[in-house]
Amino acid sequence: MRQSPLRNGGGGGGETPSPRPRIQQNTPPHHHFHSTVSVQKLRRFNTLILVFRFAAFCSSAAASVFMLVNPRGPDSPRWYDFDAFRFVLVANAIVAVYSLFEMGASVWEISSGFTLLPEIIQVWFDFGHDQVFTYLLLSADSTGTELARTMQGTDKCKNNNAFCVQTDISIALGFAGTQLWQDINRLFFSFIEFSLRTSEHANTNYMWSRSGFQFQEGISAMASNGQTTKSPPSPSPLRNSKFFQANMRILVTGGAGFIGSHLVDRLMQNEKNEVIVVDNYFTGSKDNLKQWIGHPRFELIRHDVTEPLLVEVDQIYHLACPASPIFYKYNPVKTIKTNVMGTLNMLGLAKRVGARILLTSTSEVYGDPLVHPQEESYWGNVNPIGVRSCYDEGKRVAETLMFDYHRQHGIEIRIARIFNTYGPRMNIDDGRVVSNFIAQAIRGESLTVQLPGTQTRSFCYVSDMVDGLIRLMEGDNTGPINIGNPGEFTMVELAETVKELINPDVKIISVENTPDDPRQRKPDITKATELLGWEPKVKLRDGVPLMEEDFRQRLAVPKKV
Repeated sequence: MRQSPLRNGGGGGGETPSPRPRIQQNTPPHHHFHSTVSVQKLRRFNTLILVFRFAAFCSSAAASVFMLVNPRGPDSPRWYDFDAFRFVLVANAIVAVYSLFEMGASVWEISSGFTLLPEIIQVWFDFGHDQVFTYLLLSADSTGTELARTMQGTDKCKNNNAFCVQTDISIALGFAGTQLWQDINRLFFSFIEFSLRTSEHANTNYMWSRSGFQFQEGISAMASNGQTTKSPPSPSPLRNSKFFQANMRILVTGGAGFIGSHLVDRLMQNEKNEVIVVDNYFTGSKDNLKQWIGHPRFELIRHDVTEPLLVEVDQIYHLACPASPIFYKYNPVKTIKTNVMGTLNMLGLAKRVGARILLTSTSEVYGDPLVHPQEESYWGNVNPIGVRSCYDEGKRVAETLMFDYHRQHGIEIRIARIFNTYGPRMNIDDGRVVSNFIAQAIRGESLTVQLPGTQTRSFCYVSDMVDGLIRLMEGDNTGPINIGNPGEFTMVELAETVKELINPDVKIISVENTPDDPRQRKPDITKATELLGWEPKVKLRDGVPLMEEDFRQRLAVPKKV
């Protein structure tokens, strides 16, 4: 059966190029040169140069006109009787004509996005002859100034004051044009310096083709996070269709899990979204998605992300990975494979189909932090060989892969570092403190606080978390960005809150702690607030009863009246 060109093909690793048509493949080679800086920056530079050249043209043209019409009467001196004034007129006229030509060239470069030569050579070429015309004007106006000074106080100026005044105006306008050309040369110097610095990070190849010189860019990674000069891959051709607007196809890995299923609920509320969920049900459940099964805009695939996935999508929310200590410690090798190989496969898919990808990283990348609260710039304090390292270090490697694909291949990425999250659909007894306490309180069991009980956590309700993830995906910031609730509670305080809200009769007891348990955890959400306009709305005392209701239904334990 012939495969649709809208579907991506290929084999292992998620890296096989798609047979989908790419717009660039059928584009005939240009006879001109692309810039090693972005087209947008090149156009801004040329627009600024165009403004200065127009001002220089006006000055030189006005200087020529003032000198040309200078004779004021039959007894007035004539400008052509003086070599210096003839020089001023001719020099300004030449520069005015040259300015017109250069303005036309600037307009063409702005409209086409190309230069006649590679832009570094083009800038040096323009700078060279601009300097020639600058010194031509400077010489002419200096000579004219010297003659005008000599004439001051003589009978020629006393008897024909208008002639001398108009001559002075003409020379002054010429000097104004000279100053403008000097400013243009300074702009060229600034652009040359910028281009040279940029070229330190670019490999440029010149290939001879039948059409002449064709300039190709081989741009390597910029050193700073989020900086790349490589354009992202092209999305599906349907995105550029003039007659048909396709729905946004969104892939959610781990979409049958706790946070993933709530994310799917939000995405499905938009009638322009088609959602594909991929899950192997290691920690997820079909019950979390039962309201959407059979919906025409929803598709559920049983799949392990450590294996390549062949689908066509526009956005990828990559949530797949066990997040509970009980689950990720159960099979640590599988956990790190999910983080590394799963992320590689999703990045390969994003590269092939031109999709934007969001990774849900974790506050565990900060380890047992020595900085409080934790900012995104903090590199963390992680034990690389501990029992939690499969998850902590796995997420750190996943972030590295995201940025490497972004810098090397131009993939549009988003990274969210999510902090402790709670809400309905959490696995009961999954080892996370909120679900443990609520399940214990509902059953009437003692709340087990791990020693010393003074360790702190911040708890974000799942609806707030989903809102932050969607804002990050739809925004322009690469991240990483902390998404969590900055409200900080000790484990004893959390136990007391759950006891008060759910079952005042239960006891609170202390048990031994697990290895590498962080002593404190609190997000600095300044970036999320400023860049995404996001902050949590649901307080802990409001969210716990909502989670209690869900747990009581699943445990079949009604609330006592």
